[in-house]
Amino acid sequence: MGKHDLDMKGSQVQVKTAANGCYVVAGKGLAIASLALEQDCSFWQVKVLKAGRFSMGVSRAVDAKVLEENDEKGSLEWAVIVAGGSGNEITKREEAAEKDAAADNMVTAQDGHVFSCVFDQSSFPMLCFYQNGKELEGKAVNRVRGLVFPALQVFGEGAELSFLFHENDWTHPPPSSRHMMILETRNMI
Repeated sequence: MGKHDLDMKGSQVQVKTAANGCYVVAGKGLAIASLALEQDCSFWQVKVLKAGRFSMGVSRAVDAKVLEENDEKGSLEWAVIVAGGSGNEITKREEAAEKDAAADNMVTAQDGHVFSCVFDQSSFPMLCFYQNGKELEGKAVNRVRGLVFPALQVFGEGAELSFLFHENDWTHPPPSSRHMMILETRNMI
């Protein structure tokens, strides 16, 4: 098994390593994992520690300028956008965000929700998203091109997320035994 890191990130993205070895991501900008998705099927999860707007999916390796971008729709080409909610204490800003989420068909989340991502190069759709173990209908991506990496984008609205790469840390199992944690590949030549 390879070691992930999140060194490819925007300057306003904070990445801490938790006691369990998982990465906690907060701030504003894009963070891209170091291991490419070269195996046929892979799986990872993101746990919402503090709700706020973010997107998760896959990205190609990008230059520093793109890591700093944080437009309203997100700079991730292949992703799902998640709007944060906060239970009973909904502020005017959060109400507006939830209305925007409904209008844009975004997904909403609360503290403790778990999002899963399945990347499958051998079938369509290639990229599927799950929330708390249930597939997010209408959010799948049929075709992803090129060498890609797991990625998270935070929008500076208080989101704090745990990036879960190892199967021992997953809350929900993958939808199939074919989908496994991301493995480091080794070139034979």
